[in-house]
Amino acid sequence: GGLVFAVAFESLVKLLAFLLVGAFVTWGLFDGFEDIFARIRETPHAALLELGAGGAGGYVEWFALLVLSMMAILFLPRQFQMIVVEKYDEAHITKAAWLFPLYLFLINIFVLPIAYGGLLLGGSSVDADYFVLTLPYSHGKKYLALLAFMGGFSAATAMVIVESLALST
Repeated sequence: GGLVFAVAFESLVKLLAFLLVGAFVTWGLFDGFEDIFARIRETPHAALLELGAGGAGGYVEWFALLVLSMMAILFLPRQFQMIVVEKYDEAHITKAAWLFPLYLFLINIFVLPIAYGGLLLGGSSVDADYFVLTLPYSHGKKYLALLAFMGGFSAATAMVIVESLALST
């Protein structure tokens, strides 16, 4: 009950922060998705748009990452706690069957625009993890950067709590 609510609340905070940063980068710093993808095609980072032999990662690497991600959802203690231990009613599964894919879709909408936007604005691919914080902050949106930090901090806090509980169980 309470643990699921806490994780759901943390997920909403994280989702809201990420969507706001993504919207800021996509429409505040650029003129939409098309603009970002058109500009990235004109840079040395254009190979990131391709999957396969000419791209940054081949099909085998992509498939391996996909399998590892699926296994992480099923076998990491946090996911096991939320998927198996906390699901004691069939109605939870019915709701999660559409809510979890919707959440994954929404949280991933702005991943590429933020990553490409950071690269286009002079960021390094080494620092790409920080683009969610650095792009708003470096463009004078300190409160948006603070919200992004709070989203990440709430996610980390929930991970530690659920992970500790799952491992102790």
